[in-house]
Amino acid sequence: MAEPPIETPARSEAGWGRAALIYGGAALVGTALLEAHQRRTAETAFPPVGRFVRMGGSRLHVLDVGSGPPVLLIHGVGSSILDWIASGLIDALTPHARVIAIDRPGYGHSVGSSRVTWTPRRQASLFAALLERLGVPEATVVGHSFGVLPALHMALFRPPAARALVLVGGVFFAGSTVAGAGGLLPSVPGVGRVLRSTVMPSLARAAMPSLIRRMFAPDEPTDAFNALFSPSMASRPSQLHASLRDIAAMEPAVEQLSSRYGELAVPTTLIAGEKDQIFPTASQSARLAGACPHARFVPIAEAGHMVHHTDTARVAAAILDSLGSGVPQAR
Repeated sequence: MAEPPIETPARSEAGWGRAALIYGGAALVGTALLEAHQRRTAETAFPPVGRFVRMGGSRLHVLDVGSGPPVLLIHGVGSSILDWIASGLIDALTPHARVIAIDRPGYGHSVGSSRVTWTPRRQASLFAALLERLGVPEATVVGHSFGVLPALHMALFRPPAARALVLVGGVFFAGSTVAGAGGLLPSVPGVGRVLRSTVMPSLARAAMPSLIRRMFAPDEPTDAFNALFSPSMASRPSQLHASLRDIAAMEPAVEQLSSRYGELAVPTTLIAGEKDQIFPTASQSARLAGACPHARFVPIAEAGHMVHHTDTARVAAAILDSLGSGVPQAR
């Protein structure tokens, strides 16, 4: 009787390797299916609050309410129109102004054209074209956090669109962003798509409570924010892609912009919480105010990065001041 073949270590290792690939692939597929279900559930729970405007290959989710001088609201990384609603700013402004809030490409319910790399400058061009489509020749442009970068690009490169700026909790000079090697792998084509659809959403959701506490510190997150911010919406693959894209774009954008700040010709209000734990926005805002001939800095003591939530009345007052002429007045 022939002896049974002896399995060599090489064959055994190859078998285990194939098994690992099969089970690993199955786990990734299962995780992707679970995340897709979570995404659909979140989008049902947090439906669009505005209407859709098609701009070329993009579909923008736009909330357009109130009447009077137009104000354009541009949110930051990981956010959406709902952040402006939760802050109370839209309710504070609509009795006095026409408020236009947008989900930036990849965020909320907006879908950006896949043919475009959505740098801050490209976003600025899109938002200027949107205002034109809506019959708005010029607006006071309000940006929070990353949203200050498209706002600045609008004022510098599409000047008819921005008649005044209100820049809240912004970074304006290099050396203070969180862009780094950690964001590179998820941006690699193919690899990034797999990670964003499988393991990254759950990792992002796990990190959010700590990040949100830092964003609001020294205050606590507000009840309105907790009600309208959805970790499942913020961790969808499309929104993770947009967030990583924007974080990677911050440093190059401020490096390019910083030499042009002296050319800002529109009234500019800079607002920052002096206790911001995300970025040194107070010192950055003070520095920018010194570089711009038409700028004024409004520091808010004992406030953090989400100053528009915790000091809504002061931020709203600064925006309403900017609707007049000249340099906005601090309050």
